[in-house]
Amino acid sequence: MSRGLDIERPGRDDARERDALRPRGRDRGDRRERSGHRREYDPRQPRRSFAERVNGAMRDVGMFRAVALQDLVARQFDGHPFPARKALGQLERRGLVERRQAQGPKGGTYTVIVATPAGAAEAAALWREAGRERQRTFSGAVKAAEMGHDVAVYRAACKAQERIEAAGGRVTRVRIDAELKGEIAARGERMRRMRDHKAGEEARARAAAELGVPVQDGRVLVPDAQIEYVAADGRDGRCNVEVASEHYRGREIRAKAQAGFALYASSARAARVVARALSAGGGGRSRRGGRSYEVFEL
Repeated sequence: MSRGLDIERPGRDDARERDALRPRGRDRGDRRERSGHRREYDPRQPRRSFAERVNGAMRDVGMFRAVALQDLVARQFDGHPFPARKALGQLERRGLVERRQAQGPKGGTYTVIVATPAGAAEAAALWREAGRERQRTFSGAVKAAEMGHDVAVYRAACKAQERIEAAGGRVTRVRIDAELKGEIAARGERMRRMRDHKAGEEARARAAAELGVPVQDGRVLVPDAQIEYVAADGRDGRCNVEVASEHYRGREIRAKAQAGFALYASSARAARVVARALSAGGGGRSRRGGRSYEVFEL
């Protein structure tokens, strides 16, 4: 039997409740991303029940630690604010999620959803039911200054997942940077205490290699998110996702591109910074050292 969250079905809401799901200030985002409110009636898209959508929202929030409300509305509720408001209201009353306010780059504010400890446990149970027993979940919000980055990571990882699935692949696990850094550091520190600093560094490098995280000149290049998947031909694969801001340095961008990261620019300005660093010639695409890179603007 499917694990349900005992959510009431959505009803009629007033204008004030509807407006609460819209981004505030000037950070309204791309309306085209959220305007496809008829997608759930598209016969090409799989139909999902309301409970399935709620479970999907809970899984996403627990997995990525912080998700913008408008992104959840678009991804899990096909842009419909009414069922999203009803679902999130019920999750809040059950103590599974909380709302935070974050400031956008243009001065406006928007709502971010984070999981409580009980919500993280619920998300983990839902992932186990979905066949992803090793999927880790998180609770609590990061620092306010980092919240916007976490929101962008969710968007980038969703885009990367869509590309994988469009090619016939199946995602089996997602690790965010906190999980990767924690596991690599723990192995290195354990060996350092047992032996010495050199042994600790060697253990860190081995842990990174096992996790598919590249090491360049002794530096571990941890991605913002790592997507593990099974490709259409049955082979296992990993996609390391990095969200680049306008403040990224050229050397850092080139190092992660050369390591095979899928680079996503967090803004148009960031896309120009990345393109210049890769000598992209305005197209967000470059060839360095025989490899081809693409930059995807969020």
